[in-house]
Amino acid sequence: KEANEWTPGRLVISIATSLTNDNQIELDFSPTIGHCKNKPRNPSDDNCHWLPAHLNQNTEMFRVKTIHPIFVNTCHRAGFKIHGDWVDDEDCILFRCTRSRYHNEDTNKNYAEGRTRDVKNTSKPPLSRDNKTERPIKEDGEETCKFKFRVYWDEKRKRWFLPHQQRGLLQHCGHSHFQSECLRMKTKFLPEEEHKLAEDCFDTKNSATTTANLLNYRNDIGLEWHQLHYLKTKKKNDMVIRDLDPGNSSSGAQISAADRALAILPQN
Repeated sequence: KEANEWTPGRLVISIATSLTNDNQIELDFSPTIGHCKNKPRNPSDDNCHWLPAHLNQNTEMFRVKTIHPIFVNTCHRAGFKIHGDWVDDEDCILFRCTRSRYHNEDTNKNYAEGRTRDVKNTSKPPLSRDNKTERPIKEDGEETCKFKFRVYWDEKRKRWFLPHQQRGLLQHCGHSHFQSECLRMKTKFLPEEEHKLAEDCFDTKNSATTTANLLNYRNDIGLEWHQLHYLKTKKKNDMVIRDLDPGNSSSGAQISAADRALAILPQN
């Protein structure tokens, strides 16, 4: 039980020096969590840490692609995984440990059945996967983790911020503390510069295995071969889609080897 109750170390991100000074400095925001304080009524330099000014958007896509990875990567380096949900009535992203909710097999099954399958023959049933959930299982007597914090949006100033003191809980419970290289990260949370590096590796004919080894060496993020192989295939498919239909921005289309060959022929 003692091994499953622990407090993470430093949680470091880059922030602006102040609201009007965008020179970036490092902040360990772990001391801001767990003070039973509500969001400041008038956010200012006296009570808030401001994220850099270029992070001045608040759309669902921007949150998922830009804001979430900042904190997901920081917590990953600290030995645990988090997920974020937008809370509309608080104008904030609530980040919680991925083990904050119990696993529900029926809910997962209904969600999977409702998803659009990206396969050539949708009449075939999906392959059975013997994957163990990362979430706690209530029937097994496992405990949910209470770690959580909030990142707020200031609509007036168009800026994201962390209060000097906020609610939430810093302590983890119900699961062990891991080294970051032992935790698998979703590729969508890779930093933008690492995505670009992966694409450059693919363009220079490096294999998915070699690319994964390089990214893991640089970031200690535990990417696996199949994750990089997916990115490599997705990049090829996106190139074919642009060639065949420049107006189509979808990356979920099913592309065959013949489609790729047809896209390459005009170039030769």
